[in-house]
Amino acid sequence: MHIYTVDPSQEESALLSYTRRIYHDFYAQNDISLLLASLAPDVSWCGGGAQMMKSGRTEVMRFFVSTKDEMIPFTIHDETTSVHRLSPDFINITIASDIQTLPSTSLLIKEHLKCDTLYRKNPDCANGIGWEIVHINNSVSYDKLKPDETFAIAEGTRAYQQLTGMPVLPEDKISFFRMIGRKFMSSLSTEELHCLSILSIFDNFSVEDATTVCGNTDIYALLNKLLAQGFVLHQTKTTGTYTLYPLIREFLQQKFSLLPKEEQNQHLTCAAQHFLSQQ
Repeated sequence: MHIYTVDPSQEESALLSYTRRIYHDFYAQNDISLLLASLAPDVSWCGGGAQMMKSGRTEVMRFFVSTKDEMIPFTIHDETTSVHRLSPDFINITIASDIQTLPSTSLLIKEHLKCDTLYRKNPDCANGIGWEIVHINNSVSYDKLKPDETFAIAEGTRAYQQLTGMPVLPEDKISFFRMIGRKFMSSLSTEELHCLSILSIFDNFSVEDATTVCGNTDIYALLNKLLAQGFVLHQTKTTGTYTLYPLIREFLQQKFSLLPKEEQNQHLTCAAQHFLSQQ
């Protein structure tokens, strides 16, 4: 099928519909088949960071194929589109939307994404629509989101993989810890972070357990804050306990190990006495 009509606006409308299919396939279903079929031989791709700048069909295809399994499916909200015919042979299509991880995903990622796609007319394009993609530029904006809703996809994807048990290389772990540190420091008070480091001594804990070892902290307020962020804690609903993700716990245990030995022993003793009293 070739998108050639007498009325240019119909041609633009059809190409916009095709682009939205590519966009939704990519972000909602991790499907890159339409995208790959539309790449021009001299296509260039620009994402977030130098590592996401590629040129040429082979390199761009290799990037999308190699990163396909790392993508997290998103839901798309408040989508806006625009079409600009730059010349008879070039059309630029812009799609902007808020994207967010699925409610069932343990890691909350929410961003405002803008994607510009530049098409060049080519009757022999392999996708059969008569247009090929010569440039894609993705950019992320946080100005429409609240500070506690922002979480960079590049960091979040890696964090999600690690939270779901994939092998972690030492350099990845260091990078992950730094990212988690930045997130904690921006969203938690010193007292709350201190409390979390103490909670890392538990395999899992209840509100009562947490209150015992962190008597000066509002545990309910802390848990509500962390649960709302969606990536630090998850609740074991059948037992009413909370569990730290393995790497989050390891990060916090490092914080706990930096406390004075006397304070560490006090918290460990308090936790032991608490469990003895329960039994």
